[in-house]
Amino acid sequence: MLSSLELAEPTWMQQIQEPEKEKLMKPKIAPEKALDARAQNTLLIIIEALCEYSAIKTDAHGAATQIAKLTQEIGAPVDADTVRRWLKKYPKRLKDETNSPSKPYTVF
Repeated sequence: MLSSLELAEPTWMQQIQEPEKEKLMKPKIAPEKALDARAQNTLLIIIEALCEYSAIKTDAHGAATQIAKLTQEIGAPVDADTVRRWLKKYPKRLKDETNSPSKPYTVF
């Protein structure tokens, strides 16, 4: 006998064997693909631009913690160590190229 909160399994589901049920019940999510270097550079440039706009110097002490707090405020927390790792990936070469007013850096 089912309690008022339990739902009976549909008849067609009862006829399916257990391993197949598990496959049907799992959400179908495409596997994540790693970002290529070009996409990473694009995102790092966007992060750098947003930080500059917000007066956050990404190479300053405490920048990662400050950015991590901002991610918490929007409800998508990112650990300060993770932020720090990504900030370290922003190549100096890109900083030099993106700071050149006569030559914008295009990655698209």
